[in-house]
Amino acid sequence: MRRVTDEQLGKRVLRKLRTIPIDSIASEIRASESERDGLWCLVAGVVSWVRVDGKGTTVEWCDDLIYAQYARWLKVHPERVHDSQESAVSFVRAHLVGGSTPQ
Repeated sequence: MRRVTDEQLGKRVLRKLRTIPIDSIASEIRASESERDGLWCLVAGVVSWVRVDGKGTTVEWCDDLIYAQYARWLKVHPERVHDSQESAVSFVRAHLVGGSTPQ
């Protein structure tokens, strides 16, 4: 039995990702943000759940394809891309405490 390398798995994920419409994950993202206690952001290149209270979170991804879909969706929403956790928390607070609804 032949073993699949991480590189081969990554290429499979990227090939599959190209066949999925970019907004196909949007409803899942909106549903997970519906309680308004945090938002998904790309923080220092990592898909992160950023809580409005600023407390840290750990997200474990079991599906590389889902992670890639979240990352791709976040990248086309530059307001959700941040270099630091502090910047991301400020964004989340501005949108959830301030009352506006992000895309």
